[in-house]
Amino acid sequence: MASMGIPIFSSLTSPDNFQIRKANIMNTRCISVVLFLLLSITVFADTIPPEEAVNYIGKVKTVEGKVVTVNVSKHSNVFLNFGGSFPNQTFTAAILISNADLTLISNAKQYEGKIVAVTGTIKLYKGKPEILVTRGGQIIFY
Repeated sequence: MASMGIPIFSSLTSPDNFQIRKANIMNTRCISVVLFLLLSITVFADTIPPEEAVNYIGKVKTVEGKVVTVNVSKHSNVFLNFGGSFPNQTFTAAILISNADLTLISNAKQYEGKIVAVTGTIKLYKGKPEILVTRGGQIIFY
């Protein structure tokens, strides 16, 4: 074809194809924004206070409240206690060193007294509701 004077890539660089590619990129971005907003609305619609977490065992929720105390175990696991100090807390966000983002653990004490939102499956541990934090995206500090 090149010997006939027809550029091989002419169809890829034509103004029509450029406009189509530009429209596809814009459509993809719009869809991404809509999905993000829908997911955000879902997360915030399921936000509960720490004292209600016990009513949602096995459910994925966002628990938002003030961290009363931060405990660090001898194995460097971090426990953010809501609603009271350990062992009288109403809810715990557990950040285990074995499967956590190390940046969450390194500055754990700074979260004491802060409002925090933790998203995940609520489980019972020794009779207390908790969420196991395994990645940074599960927890938001205000």
